Amino acid sequence: MSQNLVARKQQAFDSIESDPRLNDPQRQRARAYVNQQFQALQIAEGVTAAAKKEQIDKAATGYIKRMMSRDPNQMA
Repeated sequence: MSQNLVARKQQAFDSIESDPRLNDPQRQRARAYVNQQFQALQIAEGVTAAAKKEQIDKAATGYIKRMMSRDPNQMA
């Protein structure tokens, strides 16, 4: 998880703990909700990173194949 997300998660937990309007069961539900949302963000972050890596790998492979074919017309 990126440092920014870690800081935001801690900020959310701090807000939950310091809110005098919440009782214990409400705090527990709020913490569970925050955990759920940040897990979803973490999964989305990983999927995005994996998709970007796959796209870069495909582009590099295609370029290398064209380069190795030694056909100057395919290099343009």
